[in-house]
Amino acid sequence: MSEAKLTLAPRPDYKIPPLRFASVSSSIFTGFPRRDLSRDATDLLDSHRPRPVITGQEHIPRTGAVLFVANHHHRKQMWIGWCGALLIEAINQVRPARVPAHIVVADEQRMRWGDGEVVIPTSKFFLRRVSRFWQMVQIPGDVMNTAGQARALRAVLTLLKQDRPVLLFPEGEIGSAYTLVEAKPGTGTFITLASRRALIVPVAFWEDGEQLHGQIAPPIVIGTGDDSAVRTQVMAAIGHMLPPSMGGPYAEAIALSYPPVREGLP
Repeated sequence: MSEAKLTLAPRPDYKIPPLRFASVSSSIFTGFPRRDLSRDATDLLDSHRPRPVITGQEHIPRTGAVLFVANHHHRKQMWIGWCGALLIEAINQVRPARVPAHIVVADEQRMRWGDGEVVIPTSKFFLRRVSRFWQMVQIPGDVMNTAGQARALRAVLTLLKQDRPVLLFPEGEIGSAYTLVEAKPGTGTFITLASRRALIVPVAFWEDGEQLHGQIAPPIVIGTGDDSAVRTQVMAAIGHMLPPSMGGPYAEAIALSYPPVREGLP
């Protein structure tokens, strides 16, 4: 397990350079010029100091279908796109492509408000355009929209049948940069179905001081078809790579699945 400790100091603002934001936004809304997702990911990462880093690229399958499952590391001054860019760049170094991975995203952006959640205005329109441009897979944030959820599942399975990499955030669109949160109900079943066609590769994101880190683990074998058990297994595999204080609701499962190795013992 990672021995890194979370800093209590204020965290840096991961700003997107205004000119780059304007250029990418223009392409998304006009459709021209066509862009290379991997190149844009690298340009974004190059714009921040210290540059985000990721390890474990040797665990990225060179061919075949793969479902990457990662924690939704997100906070006020760090857009989740930084984590996506870090993984996209790593995948592209192993499997070069204009779209190295298809990301599963919500069809609307929500934020916490009091004891509940509210939808951010205009987010549905913006995410629809972004998803079409970058060939992402949209999944309804409303769990009652079973037809939309089924369409998203079919879309992901189709991509996996084509041996394409897909990135899924089991926590959904509301994650935390400070601790793991509960994976969305149903994601365990989703991952179980995907595992019949693809390798399941956990990825963890966290910050150490002022630097964003990522780590890619070896593929895991899904042990049961039970939704809750699979969610716990996957989130524990992600949590194993994170600083201990980020375990959140999965701290006990992480400890049970990956007992710490005491110094001096094998």
